[in-house]
Amino acid sequence: MSHESDVTDRRLVDGALRRDPRALDLLVARLRCVPRILSTFNQRTGGWMKADDLGDLAQDVVVSLWRRLESYSGEAALETWIYGFCFRAFMNAARKRQGRGEFERIDGPRVSADGLPSSFEYEHLYQALDSLDDEEKRVIRLKHFDELTFAEIGTRLGIPLNTAKTVYYRGLRHLSEHLRRSSKEVPS
Repeated sequence: MSHESDVTDRRLVDGALRRDPRALDLLVARLRCVPRILSTFNQRTGGWMKADDLGDLAQDVVVSLWRRLESYSGEAALETWIYGFCFRAFMNAARKRQGRGEFERIDGPRVSADGLPSSFEYEHLYQALDSLDDEEKRVIRLKHFDELTFAEIGTRLGIPLNTAKTVYYRGLRHLSEHLRRSSKEVPS
């Protein structure tokens, strides 16, 4: 059984793929989060990207989203799915700029002066999440990205509440192990 908002998101995407005018209008309105997400990434990384470049990147992300729209499964909120596209596009733009020597290396885990991880630390988190098995990845994403309770996760995935908890904590352990290994591999 699916969560109400995700069923609605899936229906919205299905309608847009059928070129339903109302669904297309609603989807375009939902895609307005792309520039805001990219702008937030830019602000968190020191504002290195100019407004025109951010606008170009936002257009590229929207085009990419339209091309991959049929791959939206409805397992997560539409904005969560969009966030992943934005993150990958922003990181690719940062790597290109870094490759041209326009700023220092950004691919390793970093800690700011206040002891908190920098925004680029999240790339390692996404890589670590991708290393988990599908069930662990799905449960952790639903818990943290969609902020569902274990009962809601169990209902959504058709598994008992205790199984959702077990998978979650096992996934966190695997995630922690992966992050610990990757932090040892990054030169300081």
